[in-house]
Amino acid sequence: MKTQMMRRITATVLACIMTVSVSACGYAGTDSSAPGGGRWVDSDVTGQVKAEDVIRPQDDFAAAVNQPWIIDSMQDEAVVKGSIMDASVLLKERIMGLINDTGNTSHDSELLKTFAGLVLDWNTRNELGVSPIEPYLDAIDGISSIDELTAFQASPEKNPFNLGLLMPIGVITKQQYPDQTTLALSAPGLSLGAASDYSDFSGATLEAKEKNDLMIKYLLGRLGVDEKEAERILTENYKIEAFIARNQHTDDYSDKEMIENVETDRETLAKYAYGYPIFEIIDGRGYEGMDALNVDYMYLSSLSAIYNDENLESLKSFLKVSLLNDSVFFLDRETLDRYMENSISWTEKQPESDEADDGDILKDTINYGGFLPLLDELYLEKYFPDSSKEEEILELIDEIIGSYRVMISEEDWMDDEVKELALDKLDNMVINSVRPDNVPDYSDVELKSYADGGTLMDAIAIGQRKALKHENEKAAKKEIERGYWDIYDTGKSTTTINSFYYPQQNAFYILSGFVCVSDAIFGDDPDFEELAGGIGAVIGHEISHGFDSSGSHYDNYGRNLDDSGHIIDWMGIQGRSRLDEKATRLAGYFSLVRPMPDMNKVTGSVVRDEAIADMAGIKALLYAAKNHPDFDYDKFFRSYAALWRSQTSGESEKLSANDVHPLNYLRVNITLQQYDEFMETYDIKPEDGMYLAPDRRINVW
Repeated sequence: MKTQMMRRITATVLACIMTVSVSACGYAGTDSSAPGGGRWVDSDVTGQVKAEDVIRPQDDFAAAVNQPWIIDSMQDEAVVKGSIMDASVLLKERIMGLINDTGNTSHDSELLKTFAGLVLDWNTRNELGVSPIEPYLDAIDGISSIDELTAFQASPEKNPFNLGLLMPIGVITKQQYPDQTTLALSAPGLSLGAASDYSDFSGATLEAKEKNDLMIKYLLGRLGVDEKEAERILTENYKIEAFIARNQHTDDYSDKEMIENVETDRETLAKYAYGYPIFEIIDGRGYEGMDALNVDYMYLSSLSAIYNDENLESLKSFLKVSLLNDSVFFLDRETLDRYMENSISWTEKQPESDEADDGDILKDTINYGGFLPLLDELYLEKYFPDSSKEEEILELIDEIIGSYRVMISEEDWMDDEVKELALDKLDNMVINSVRPDNVPDYSDVELKSYADGGTLMDAIAIGQRKALKHENEKAAKKEIERGYWDIYDTGKSTTTINSFYYPQQNAFYILSGFVCVSDAIFGDDPDFEELAGGIGAVIGHEISHGFDSSGSHYDNYGRNLDDSGHIIDWMGIQGRSRLDEKATRLAGYFSLVRPMPDMNKVTGSVVRDEAIADMAGIKALLYAAKNHPDFDYDKFFRSYAALWRSQTSGESEKLSANDVHPLNYLRVNITLQQYDEFMETYDIKPEDGMYLAPDRRINVW
């Protein structure tokens, strides 16, 4: 995983605008028809809110509530600051706490510590240099025939990094049958990026090639390969990569082709192999019992044209370049720093760049190395030792689900038939909170420290083989419970700061890492209002996606197509038309906003669906609040504002304005404007900046 490098950009300080009730430094428009009557500032941008500014919650709620945090955050030199960044810092601290936990001497804890030692011992890594990769390159060099190349691709021992032309990448569920599994096979990644980059030679493509050439030549040079041989390896590699790019068709298939051809069985797939040893490869990697396969069958059909002894050296060069590109994070600091410097766009190079953070490097390496399930389980053991916090979150989710039952039954853009279908989907939604359904088993895994002759590359090879073994076991079952949360699924790692609705399963996930957001803002024991205004609002947001313009194309079980292969639409034409009418009004309201004088107005049509979800989440929590007689609305609304507090540069904010999510200060101000409870809590009057007349409110739910 590539570590993102951020540029430092100086924020422009604008003149202070004084009003009778507000003194806010920064841009506040004068357009009275704009949300806030032109009095809101983009409080996400550094320098727009200052300590001396007097800002009332009734006029600009996001700026007023977050002002103390904004002023305090100025002491932090980070370019981007906010609740998510605070949660990221806390998560890394907790992970390092696991690494330094001398009290836990279990096999799993010691295994993680050994792996972390291999990652973080830069002195030894620097002494070893690039030598740890040599045995794996030697294995490729030793291939002397196409049959031996087949044996190499098929062998987890010789080829632990899954190098090849068409390799199994994991067991997934079938598109039409979410309770059945299929083995996904994929073409390899390419040095220059997407397949289209090999036909569209833009300036960016040429820059990517030049940077890749420099990195590969650098590594080969350190391995003792002369420049002429390095040039040959790169030339032969691009020959194979161009062939791969030319023959991929993954994005070209219709839904019917996906069902009838891409998801297929061995007998059908054999007709497309034309002698390419696809089954020898996948069976060698432990999938001999798997008869359901998901593969770009036209790409498979092309491979026999290049898979021969005549092209053997080119194919070996391709494998070498793939391995070298994959290994840059697992060698010495010189290699990593060279890669980081080389990765920055040459048009944006800085005089100095920050070194990659060890905490990020450790987490990314654990992920790639096949030990993320081990980390996840140890994290849950230490920071969620019992079910108390999990049960608290589940109770909150239950309340939100209950709110949605009422909201759906009252909704005017759904007719009775659509309401019944929506409620049925809600009742069939799988809720996955904090803890995956299984625990990992690493009892058969042993790692060698540097003192015992181990290397990080060897440890990653072992971890990759372990991950492969688990996929083999999953493939053997052939069926899977819908919404089953597999701790080995790195895409749903519970130490990730995320919460999401997954339409292909009609399942909602809240990862334990996301709880760090609440912990970072409110501490380990938040009040109900803080929990509701923080992660509760996000839970409500994500659940709404099951019933929006996209989610309504998936049924109770996550199917996008019916038995005839037609796209599902349980909302119907009339319901969708009424929803779109409301959504268009909302988009128009957002489009009145110009966050900064040098920015374009917001494109409401881009942010509308996520804005709808924000509003649905808040409405669900306000419905739940009715079940709590002493509910503190002020604390709830302030907690929601704290959830979206952030500070960034003006340039970064311009980039964020292109995202499907509204800018953070708008997620606070426009969302809360829609509700009587907010207006009543702060006694907001028509002359106040946060006021929005009932007939102008555009809450879709």
